[in-house]
Amino acid sequence: VLVAETNAPPKPDDGTGLRGWVMKKVMDRAGAGVPSANRITLLRDRDHDGIAETRTVFLENLNSPFGMTLVGKDLYVADTDRLLRFHYETGDTAIKSPPVKVLDLTGGTLNHHWTKNGIASKDGSKVYVTVGSNSKVPENGMDKEEGRAAIWEVDRASGNHRIFASGLRSPNGLCWEPQSGALWT
Repeated sequence: VLVAETNAPPKPDDGTGLRGWVMKKVMDRAGAGVPSANRITLLRDRDHDGIAETRTVFLENLNSPFGMTLVGKDLYVADTDRLLRFHYETGDTAIKSPPVKVLDLTGGTLNHHWTKNGIASKDGSKVYVTVGSNSKVPENGMDKEEGRAAIWEVDRASGNHRIFASGLRSPNGLCWEPQSGALWT
């Protein structure tokens, strides 16, 4: 089992002003006021009893990773600001090779919906990755929403990419509907 040990990336206004102070207190009390570990951990249950006997740092030095999808020997990781591809061999307990950046994803300081996730097409030729909107309404201007509130489609062979679906506000979680084959979020 791969576990993304992550949290929202820091924002320049974190903890400032009355609102920031209150949010920091609430998050600290909830146990969520810690910086992102920025890593993916591998848990292995060797004796199949439902309890992981080993815990290994699988990938590190990421940027608020969230979504992962394995296609053949390629592991795709959706960081908050980019889609990365890593080479993976069956049985690997850690990946030390550098990533290939597949696609820049909208991130930055205005990144309220920072979680990104992905899924591969059934034939493995494409990867789809979600990018949430920046806010509930575009109070920071439509230019800050460019490339957001969307599902991006990436052709694995060519690297070409396009917006597959838009106007979704904050898509999170993707799956293929088994009867129609449609992509659902």
